[in-house]
Amino acid sequence: MSCYKLVKKGTPDADLKRINFKLGVPEYSFESILSSDLWPVNVAVRPFRFFRENIARSSNSLAEPASNDRKSIKIYFHNASGLRTKSEDMRLLSSQLDYDVFVIIETWLNEKIFDAEFFDLNRYDVFRKDRDAVKTGCCRGGGMLIASRCELQASSVALKCTDSMLDQLCVRLKGASGLLYLCASYIPPASEDCIYCTHVDNIIALQSEISAHQLCVLGDFNLSNITWTYFHNNMYLTPSNISSNTESYLVDNLLRIDLPQVNGFSNSLNQILDLIFVSDNI
Repeated sequence: MSCYKLVKKGTPDADLKRINFKLGVPEYSFESILSSDLWPVNVAVRPFRFFRENIARSSNSLAEPASNDRKSIKIYFHNASGLRTKSEDMRLLSSQLDYDVFVIIETWLNEKIFDAEFFDLNRYDVFRKDRDAVKTGCCRGGGMLIASRCELQASSVALKCTDSMLDQLCVRLKGASGLLYLCASYIPPASEDCIYCTHVDNIIALQSEISAHQLCVLGDFNLSNITWTYFHNNMYLTPSNISSNTESYLVDNLLRIDLPQVNGFSNSLNQILDLIFVSDNI
């Protein structure tokens, strides 16, 4: 268990009316640690905001030490809406949860912020694509990060279009069953059709080059009108309510190259914006 006391430096003990703590615990004990029976009277316990949003998406299995012999690769995906003020939380998250890869979108990072602020670089290889602040004229928004355990020997993969305004990042991982290409995308709401087309065209070009290997495409595509319904023994989801050229271009082309969509988790508005497309050899 890791514990951090949130008290401003130099504050006299006599001036403290209450003290807040952050507790980092293994994934399998997350529910039990919230039980009121565990804590003294007048102690309030709640999930920390940064963890709460994605804990429901964690694996149902108990956390176990990472192993090079494990055949599966566990991936944690999160839209951070800014990592700048969450460095301590990210380091705690990566040290406590049993994931091999962390995919973070909307990082809002820049060249003045270092990878080591978020991950132990003795354990993780970190790849980033920060939003081009010069072109956008904004210091916030966008940005991609993929952190992979060093054992997976990750390497960066060049995509067909490398426009600095494109929030898309790809890495190659060496898993027990072969190479896995992991491509992450973020498309802001109300983006122009050309942005969607470029993301899709990059994926098509990548798949044609690595067709013999495994491919996973995941990200926030902000296609809120599409309805996704499970079929084929609840393994894949089929889309409906497709009405725009953008929606058709993305869905038709990714399904055409045999990348079915597998994420069925919806947001608070009952919309599935985070999509995960996987090759059938995964």
